[in-house]
Amino acid sequence: MKTMMELLIRLQQLRRCCERTAQNKQLTDREKNATHCFKNLVRDSLPPAVLMQYDRLRQTESELIKCPEVFAMAVLVATWRSLSPAGRRRLEAHFAAPQRGRRQGSRRSGCCGGPKGGSSRGGTTSRVRARAKALPS
Repeated sequence: MKTMMELLIRLQQLRRCCERTAQNKQLTDREKNATHCFKNLVRDSLPPAVLMQYDRLRQTESELIKCPEVFAMAVLVATWRSLSPAGRRRLEAHFAAPQRGRRQGSRRSGCCGGPKGGSSRGGTTSRVRARAKALPS
C-alpha cells in the first residue's frame, strides 16, 4: 500500500506539473509532451480500481487536492471500501514482492553487496587463477 500511496502522490505532482507546462509559452511541444509521458507512466502502473477512485475524488473533492498525502490516503481508503474481499486481496498483491528463498552465498552488505572485507565466503579468501599466455618468441 505504501507504494501505491507514493505513486498517487507522484501522480498528483505530475498532474500539477502538466498543468503548469501547458501554460508555459517558452516550452516546446516536445518538452510539454515529456511531462505527459511521465504522468501516463505513473497512471499505467496503478490498478484500474485505484485510478477510478482517483479520477472521481479529483473531480468531487476539491478540498483534498490541496494536500497530496491526504488526497492519496483518501483515494486508497475509498478504493479499499469499494472493493469486495477478493478485490482487496488482488489490490494487496498488486505490488507485493515475490517471496524468494535466500541462497546461502548471497551477498548482503558492502559496496557491491558482499560483506565488508572483500570476501563473500565469511572469513575465507577467494583467489582468481591467472591464465598463462604463450608469448610469441
